[in-house]
Amino acid sequence: PFRHCLTPSLSMVVLLLDFLSLIVAATTLAPLDTPTEWSDAAYSSSLALARSFGPLNNRYISSELRSAMSVLSDTYRIFGGPSRVIGSYNGGKDACVIMHLIRAAHALQLEAMVEPGPRPRPTMLYFDGEDDFPEVKDFVWETAKKYELDLVVYDGRKYNFAEGLKDLIAKSPGSRPLALVLGTRATDPNAGGQELFSPSSDWMPPF
Repeated sequence: PFRHCLTPSLSMVVLLLDFLSLIVAATTLAPLDTPTEWSDAAYSSSLALARSFGPLNNRYISSELRSAMSVLSDTYRIFGGPSRVIGSYNGGKDACVIMHLIRAAHALQLEAMVEPGPRPRPTMLYFDGEDDFPEVKDFVWETAKKYELDLVVYDGRKYNFAEGLKDLIAKSPGSRPLALVLGTRATDPNAGGQELFSPSSDWMPPF
């Protein structure tokens, strides 16, 4: 039952998007190592998900979904394409929404490329916490394998979120901007005043 409740689905996306906003911000990182190419199957699956949003005609969710996909489309365009967008992923419900939206937007960006080439996988940032339920950890790895995500993994026993980002920045010198996509709810403690595109808090590294 626990594993079943974690399984991502379009219905989960529908239920959660009304409470989520996408927070996209920039930091100055060099390009990450060239990611493994997305397979035809994973690409096709994500493209099918993106296309399934089009016919959706639900008064409750349609406008929210269009807004989220529009924000992500702008994010890929502004920050330089599929290799420049990273999602925050911990296996939670909000993070699952972000992950599925990113893989859908990622596939659309690859489809629109003028000169098709290798297809980089969607990149997700994961902090492996000591107190995380083993079922959640299993779920993160299972979904990463299923959807062919490139996980940038930090040991949560050694790094908190801010420290991990600082380390990532320190190890990736350069001047090209990178977008980090997070999922938050309007009722979250630090959500007040956040916009669709927002800078990090002053106690965080710049992103």
